[in-house]
Amino acid sequence: MTLPSVLRVRPGESHPGRDGLFGRVHAFRLVPGREGSMEVRTVQLGAATIGIVESVGHDIALDEPARLTFLVPLAGGLGVDAGRGRLEARSGGGLLLGTGHRSTQVRAPRSGLFRALVAMTPCRSDPDGGPAETPFRTVPRLGAEPAARALTAYLHYLARELVRPDGALKRPTTRRAAGALILDLMAELDQVGAGTPASGSGAAEGRVRLAEGYMEARAGDELTMAEVARAAGIGVRALQLDFQRIRGMSPRAVLHRFRLERAYARLLAGDPATTVTDIALLCGFTHLGRFAASYRARFGETPSETLARGRR
Repeated sequence: MTLPSVLRVRPGESHPGRDGLFGRVHAFRLVPGREGSMEVRTVQLGAATIGIVESVGHDIALDEPARLTFLVPLAGGLGVDAGRGRLEARSGGGLLLGTGHRSTQVRAPRSGLFRALVAMTPCRSDPDGGPAETPFRTVPRLGAEPAARALTAYLHYLARELVRPDGALKRPTTRRAAGALILDLMAELDQVGAGTPASGSGAAEGRVRLAEGYMEARAGDELTMAEVARAAGIGVRALQLDFQRIRGMSPRAVLHRFRLERAYARLLAGDPATTVTDIALLCGFTHLGRFAASYRARFGETPSETLARGRR
């Protein structure tokens, strides 16, 4: 079982220079005049890292060499300088930051601590294999961007599971599946506003069928859309556009349907030694509440009802 890594810096203590969330730290100080500390809890989910930051306020200068960062303040605010201007965010907004040097000023509200959720994933490459242009932008209203809204909601769910003694993240398969979904959601957020040349509908239909075959065969695996796109011979953005054009939905929504169908078949088999939770996790679902809701919407009964019917 992988437990969260915890870093705590108290007044008078120095930052260790590197932690599980941020890159190489060059300078750090807690805001004077406030009692308390900074605490960072992180967990590794495959190639993705998620974290929860709580602080009385601090200033930090660091280099991030290779990862994309999404910061979501829950209480308080922060400002970031990275040589391309200054970005600021408070509760209800977020920041999407690429690689390089940056200085961040974190400020707590008058009463209480600064709190934020963080997700980090490897930066994407350009078509030639080199590093792509890294983002540096504010997401002023998280609810206005579907990718930001979905990622923020999922981070809230993972943060709750992180502290539950029997949380889903205690299972290695769930951590891998959660990491794959974080990679996909971050890639979607990174691609906001990016364009891809259109291609003929016949070619798009062929790529969609190829991608669907790949996803259906591996619906229980920890798939990312980057893997599916490679199987179809295109990039992630082109894959998303092809599916929207041909199927009217995202490739991740199609994968979700395949997983629901696989879960239905397993539940209907009525294995007396299995549980709904076991089957949901085996089929790639990490948010059990949403699994139950989408399952009922798709099949008109709860997973438990299907399992009971299969055992009769």
